[in-house]
Amino acid sequence: MNKLRQVIALIIYLAPLNFMLFFGVYLVLGGFSFGGKIEAGHYFVGDHGSYTEVWWPIYAYSWLHGVSVFVSWPFCC
Repeated sequence: MNKLRQVIALIIYLAPLNFMLFFGVYLVLGGFSFGGKIEAGHYFVGDHGSYTEVWWPIYAYSWLHGVSVFVSWPFCC
């Protein structure tokens, strides 16, 4: 049971850091993949209708990091 508490404490500690990292990457890229699009083999991160073309690994990273934020956020609050 002690290991479970340690894992939960680690998640609670890391969730806000994960969100801050996500927000920092969002600012640098000018958007995130959930707001982006894929057109003709080009990958775009987006925010409020403004799109920035990125390399596909960056797009995939943005998508996976966004999923991790949505999964970890409930542990933060």
